[in-house]
Amino acid sequence: NNIQSWYSPGYGFYAVGAGGRLNDSTILGAGVDGIITNVAASNFRAYRNEVLYSSAGAPTSGQAITFTGPDNWAINNNVHDNFMEGIDFLDWSIAGLSNPSQCGALWNRLEDNGRTKPGVSPHAIYNDGGDNVFVYGNVISGNGLTEDSTSDAGGILIGTEHSANVANNIWFIN
Repeated sequence: NNIQSWYSPGYGFYAVGAGGRLNDSTILGAGVDGIITNVAASNFRAYRNEVLYSSAGAPTSGQAITFTGPDNWAINNNVHDNFMEGIDFLDWSIAGLSNPSQCGALWNRLEDNGRTKPGVSPHAIYNDGGDNVFVYGNVISGNGLTEDSTSDAGGILIGTEHSANVANNIWFIN
C-alpha cells in the first residue's frame, strides 16, 4: 500500500479478484476513473486514500471511486476535484454481469466533484442500481456546482440508468 499513482492515462488503480485492499495511497489525475473494481472484485476495501482530478479530459468517465462488484467499501477517503461522481455504486449491466451489492461508504470527505462537467449531473455519491448499500458519516460539499444552469447535481442520487436494475435496501445516514 501507500501507492502513488500520478497522471495514469487509464485507471489510477484497477482491482480484479477478491479480497483486495488499497490503503493510504494517492491517485492523482487518472485519465479515466481513480479507483475502480471490476465485476469479479469482491470484498475490496479502499481505506484512507486521496483521489483527485480523475479523468483529466475524458468525456464520459472520471469518477473517483467506482464499485461494480459485491462487498466493496470506501472508508475514510478524501475525494475531491474529480470530473464526475465522487463514489459510484455502478450496476452497468442489464444482463446481470455487474453486481454492486453489500457495498458501502463510511466517513469519506467528498468535495468539489463534478464541477467541470457542464450539462451533466454528477453527484458526490451515486447509487446506480446497487442493492443493500450502506452510506454513513460522509461529509459532502460543493459537488456539481457549475456555471451551467442545467446541472442539477449535488450530494446524493439513488436510482438506476437501466429499468431492469432496481436499487433496493439503500441506507443513507449522515
